[in-house]
Amino acid sequence: MARGRVRLARGTLAGVLLVLALVGCGGRKKADATATPAEPDPPTAVPTLVSTATPSPEPTHTLVPTPTATATPQPTPTPDPVIVDALADVALTLADMPAGWAETPTEPSDSDTGPCGNPDFDRKNNKLGEYEVQFQAGDSGPFVLQNLVEFPEGDAADAMAWAKSSLTCTEWTETDPNGAPVTYRLSPLEMPPFGDESFAARVEVDIAEVGTLTTDTVFLRVGTLLSIVGYSSIQDTDLDALTELAATAAKRMATFEQP
Repeated sequence: MARGRVRLARGTLAGVLLVLALVGCGGRKKADATATPAEPDPPTAVPTLVSTATPSPEPTHTLVPTPTATATPQPTPTPDPVIVDALADVALTLADMPAGWAETPTEPSDSDTGPCGNPDFDRKNNKLGEYEVQFQAGDSGPFVLQNLVEFPEGDAADAMAWAKSSLTCTEWTETDPNGAPVTYRLSPLEMPPFGDESFAARVEVDIAEVGTLTTDTVFLRVGTLLSIVGYSSIQDTDLDALTELAATAAKRMATFEQP
């Protein structure tokens, strides 16, 4: 039972925190590792009438297909690995966590929307780099995740404003990978200020046979860096621990230098 609880809690945690990361950091989508890229559709032929001369007094017509233009897919940005390494240097580490915690792999998200079903930030592809780290204590949590993104100077503040304005509902429902509906409850959260600007939110989701997973998340911006720091637990959340982690994150982000 404990092992099943770990898988369920971690999977749901990833869904909650990465949905929030899409808001706070401009969105991302990872493809299934086993997926095969779809073949592009061939150009659609549109018949065009072309006259051809014949000995007959009346001309005949031959159908000549004229291909129509097809839309060029928008390329997926490739983050600069040098910037990703620089983001890793200012991210939270296991040394920032209490005894008994461990770093765990982050899980990909295939969602293109954030809380309340709002679409992605329209300049999400402008991000210069992204880095993510996750920690876990015990078989069923709590969990901590940090997502870091660097935007160009002209986009960072707008991305932060968009993130805050996207929290427009008290709950929303998504479909999990098994096709089952999952309802998330959203509420504002009072936290101290961090960095150049920040705000916080709480998301709750009920997990069958486990309980309510509560995720408290701080969104913060320091210069051109945006980050979320989320603390998720099936038991009571620890706002003091989240406050300390967010403060540490803001200090680290302030030391970031563009490579």
